[in-house]
Amino acid sequence: MGAGLGDDILGYVQLFNPGWVASQLDMYWASGDPIATDNAVAGLTYYNTHANRLLGSILWNWHASLPCSQIYYNSNRLEYSYAIYNPGSTYQLANIYSNNVVLGQVLVGPGALVRATNLLTAAVPGSK
Repeated sequence: MGAGLGDDILGYVQLFNPGWVASQLDMYWASGDPIATDNAVAGLTYYNTHANRLLGSILWNWHASLPCSQIYYNSNRLEYSYAIYNPGSTYQLANIYSNNVVLGQVLVGPGALVRATNLLTAAVPGSK
């Protein structure tokens, strides 16, 4: 396939079956195949494959109040992951939204990149 086409195909397949793609990348690496060893794209395919194995699929209708963030759902482990970066110099509470409704918050330290799997309880307007 060559490095370009091979990485494109594996990059697409990893969205649906990252475990299989990880095993293919291991096989290509062991044989020295450019699909796994090429410096142009192989690292991106490898990273995205393993990120999706751990984190799951991106939840496109979810977001956080800090712009450097992404929300994932791993259907194998039934687990949400909130990956959030705080570029600021103080702690930040990032609100987590689904369809523009606040579900909870994640505390992120200054200059930190965190992966949280639990939310702090959201404040409900009018509650005591």
